[in-house]
Amino acid sequence: MPFGKKEINVSSDLQTSSKLTIDFDDVYNNLLCTSLKAAHFDVQRADDETVAGDIRTQVLFELVTADIVIADVSTANPNVFYELGIRHGVRARGTLLVNGQWISSRPFDIAPDRAFTYDGRLFVEPTLPDRDVRLEAERSRLAAVLDDAWMDDRQVESSPLYSQLRGLRPVDWTNIQTSKAKYFGGLQDDWMDRVRLAQAQSYPGHILTLAQDAPTRFHREKLLFEAAKALINLGRFLAARQVLEDILDLCPDHDEAQMQLGLVLARLNHTEEAELHMRRLELRHKDRPEAAEIMGQVYRDIWRLRWCNEAELSKRQKKAIETSQLAAAAIQRYYAAQRCHPEQYFNGFNVLILLEVLAHLTEVTNLQAAPTDPIDVQELKAAVGFARRCAHENAVRSHNYSQQFWTLTTAAGLEMLGGNWDTAKQRFRDACNVPGATIFEFQTIRARLELLQSLGYSGNGVVDDGIRIVDEALDTRTRRHCECSGVYVFAGCMLDSCTVTGDRFGSGDLAAINEEIVKALEVLGVGAGDLAITGLCHLSDIMFAEACRARGVRVRLLIPRRDHLPLLHCKGFEVFPDWENKAYKLVRECETWFQDEHLGRPPEGLLDTERNCRWIANTATMEEGRNGLHALLLGNAINCRDASFIAKEVRRSGGDVRWIAPPLQAATPRS
Repeated sequence: MPFGKKEINVSSDLQTSSKLTIDFDDVYNNLLCTSLKAAHFDVQRADDETVAGDIRTQVLFELVTADIVIADVSTANPNVFYELGIRHGVRARGTLLVNGQWISSRPFDIAPDRAFTYDGRLFVEPTLPDRDVRLEAERSRLAAVLDDAWMDDRQVESSPLYSQLRGLRPVDWTNIQTSKAKYFGGLQDDWMDRVRLAQAQSYPGHILTLAQDAPTRFHREKLLFEAAKALINLGRFLAARQVLEDILDLCPDHDEAQMQLGLVLARLNHTEEAELHMRRLELRHKDRPEAAEIMGQVYRDIWRLRWCNEAELSKRQKKAIETSQLAAAAIQRYYAAQRCHPEQYFNGFNVLILLEVLAHLTEVTNLQAAPTDPIDVQELKAAVGFARRCAHENAVRSHNYSQQFWTLTTAAGLEMLGGNWDTAKQRFRDACNVPGATIFEFQTIRARLELLQSLGYSGNGVVDDGIRIVDEALDTRTRRHCECSGVYVFAGCMLDSCTVTGDRFGSGDLAAINEEIVKALEVLGVGAGDLAITGLCHLSDIMFAEACRARGVRVRLLIPRRDHLPLLHCKGFEVFPDWENKAYKLVRECETWFQDEHLGRPPEGLLDTERNCRWIANTATMEEGRNGLHALLLGNAINCRDASFIAKEVRRSGGDVRWIAPPLQAATPRS
């Protein structure tokens, strides 16, 4: 947009003069910026840039990378149109035009493009007696308009260049070498490493928190997908679904996320939804030759969904052979993918195992399976075996544990198809001993063995033994994360310096607060075997942790940083003189996690206390307590922002929420 005061030629009936002087800083500060913030955007204009360096470089970087660019085309300003042209050239979406209506027409090249108007009269006569009231109304209106426009823009191409020249691809800015790009790139690399570490440590709450940190839409998309894969690898399919849907909200054309969402829906046993999603995916990719493998998975999973809910084996087998045209379609897609890429051995193996299953079904049902195009099975076995051996050797050399797992499970399957039963079982054991194999990989191979088992195919006992071997490995990997009976998360609030009877607690209420916490734990039946999580930011957090320890509960403290403890929030610490000693004692004796050590520093503009609240909520909702998730919260939903946020997240996860609310005389914990 123009900066400062600009004189413009007017061709409207705003006033009799043909020229107007408009203060565009006033437009920005009192309307555009405020409206965008009200619509929950982080707003920046070029003159807000504080990074040292060439201002032009910084402006160009923002034009290329910003999630959304607002262009004020109220005047024929050359800088505005130059920058708008750059944006239209590099990004298909994320550009909105606004117009103060001082002129009656726009230049030819952007005349057909949608523009959102604002009331320019408010800036022609800034001394209007009711200007403040009208300006506030205009802010609210424009905030709603821009928010709706942003949601619509995700589905359409706002750049005329991309909408008119079909097939043109947006630029890839990942290799930009400006200082800010390198800074973001460094952040992304660090986040990716931390997500992978969190997966290796089986900390899904870390993964969710890191995924919420990304500074731009581009980084958010990449990091969310990495987080989704990590959650899938940990077998946290419900959380993975949420993250995948967030990705598709950002980028509906994200093919990998679409595929993973279909698989996750199937894993969650949402069979009808999964089939509908996969059908849509099939229609979307039917003309793309590289999508053959995806389509093979789609048809195979739709086939399984058709018969998997039949209770009796004979009915499952009959339904499976009756719907075997879907299995045949999967075979054809997998075979096409294998022929195009012989090195991708797993496609060929899927062909072999599906052919074997159909042969088994034909034998036990005396019904004919749907025909497939002729396939030289012996030739395919030889090709798959050779590609698998090469892949395994490369995986061992490169320490690629995931590839080692899949090459060994494929070897087990090939040995089973060849009648080498003992060797097949040993290959399953070898695969399950690969150190970096993930929970998802174990669950995936188990699901494939279960498919064979559910159709009565035993492979001379190899299938049953394979499931047993995988279950033993899964039990070893997940045992330490299934120790707690119930999960109890606590959030306190800041205390006033004196006892109050309204909607806040005072420091004089400490004894009564402690009594209420103890009473609530008694009502909930909290005890040994349970896990308690809190942030240790308030005196009530200390009370909760001490009360839990007195009941034999495992306590986990999540703290922003090691030097955060002296910042405990309370006015009137003199009432509780030993608070610091108690806090440090808990840190020494409890399971204590420091945010900066586990997650790194928060991104610029995000307070570590705000991030800590998200971390606590994510950690609590990702724990799998046998007796469910419970939140015990001090205060009320109006004055305690952190507690309210945790309450919302716990409810969304299906947990129980209880408040200890003032006045204490009526503070029986309640849902």
